[in-house]
Amino acid sequence: MRVITSEIPGVLIVEPEVFGDERGFFYESYNERAFIEQAGIAYEQHFAITSYAAPVVHAEADYRLPIRPGEHLTVEVRLERLGVSSMTMAFRVLGPEGEERATGRETHVTVDPGRFVSIPIPAELRAALAPIAESETPQTVR
Repeated sequence: MRVITSEIPGVLIVEPEVFGDERGFFYESYNERAFIEQAGIAYEQHFAITSYAAPVVHAEADYRLPIRPGEHLTVEVRLERLGVSSMTMAFRVLGPEGEERATGRETHVTVDPGRFVSIPIPAELRAALAPIAESETPQTVR
């Protein structure tokens, strides 16, 4: 797994390793410890220094055209809604010719990591998201 720093402050791109054999293609699954450590943070310290977590509470996706291993895709990300304690991100996956392959949404709720109860979006996260929320142009990841 590779972790790539994006142009968006605080946003990392996770690129899982893809494997293939006579059965087809598959990819490594998400490993929280490996992800956090590859992002340059000691796993045990992550939860000690984190004042909030933002788990996914709703996710949906609609696939319009096939997405094949090895294709170069573009993912457009838009902050669709920024609430008091939750945010919804909208995604659009485009093929090499710009054709829409898939769309989706994820809603995250900010929680206290110790008590796992909803809390208002912390000021530093809200400040980082503000330029994205105010922009009409989606953020693009290639």
